[in-house]
Amino acid sequence: MSEDIVVCLACCRPDSFTLWHSKWKPLFDKHKVDVIVSWDTDDKAPKTKNVTFIKRKEFPDYVPSGSSACRSAAVKKAYEIGYTMYMFLDDDVLPPAEDDPIQAYINGFQFTPHNAGYYDVGKHITNTNEIWMKSYTRGFPYKERHITPVVAQYGGWDNVPDLDARDSKARDCKDHTFERGMWVVPKYVGFTGCFMNCAFRHEVVPCLYHMYMGTKVVGYDRFDDIWGSLMLKRITDHMGWTVLINGDATCWHDRASDKVKSVFQEQVGHKFNEDLWDRLLHAYLDDENNVVDCYDTLINCLPMSQLVNATNWIKEFQ
Repeated sequence: MSEDIVVCLACCRPDSFTLWHSKWKPLFDKHKVDVIVSWDTDDKAPKTKNVTFIKRKEFPDYVPSGSSACRSAAVKKAYEIGYTMYMFLDDDVLPPAEDDPIQAYINGFQFTPHNAGYYDVGKHITNTNEIWMKSYTRGFPYKERHITPVVAQYGGWDNVPDLDARDSKARDCKDHTFERGMWVVPKYVGFTGCFMNCAFRHEVVPCLYHMYMGTKVVGYDRFDDIWGSLMLKRITDHMGWTVLINGDATCWHDRASDKVKSVFQEQVGHKFNEDLWDRLLHAYLDDENNVVDCYDTLINCLPMSQLVNATNWIKEFQ
């Protein structure tokens, strides 16, 4: 399966970028991957083949500086060019020694699961025939019996898991292992989708805005990807598409953020985070809505501090 692949990165640490790129370059060369970087620093960007740097002064108004949410600038540029597969990676996320996370994502997009809004009791039925046919129990709606295409995947992280600041302070956060395998995120179920190792299809990129963050401008940080993923999940459920957790695409994560600073950055955002999925789940989406229309409706569920910038983002796709 041939893929046009781009990696979108947010970076403010030149040394980290140099190490990150050197570790990933063999896989980027193998799969012919382009890289687009939101370069959130005044330091000069290195000249690197197949890497495009978007400088801080070039960020649109709805893209913040000083936050990982600045990746939205790279995402928008990648969408304008047009790729089949979009990967998001952080600069402290490195490939494992022997596995190929990019190939794991390619394989995941070939997966064609069933993802109904009903619990499938029939999955517990087996028979002894050589030809096995899926059994749906009586009353299972026919509209829920179709295969759902995979449009988004979230990989795992060995070593340091993605915990919030309070949990990180309370426990040892190294030497963890993410389970290998692939799992469908059930329909109408929210999840904590982190943008530091994930992959998406072109058609869902309008959903992938990194919410405007920064303690000095909105009072909190570190929820840009979590809330963006909840918006994505609500829309994929409505469109009949599937989100996967792909443990086979697990990478090595060595946390670069400061746990004490992160507590301060997160504390105000928690109160919005507790109820956002419920608000999104109960928002009405019309059967005729496409991805952009859905997003335009759902932004009304966001905190007021996010509404203007999310509106300006989605206008770029209308």
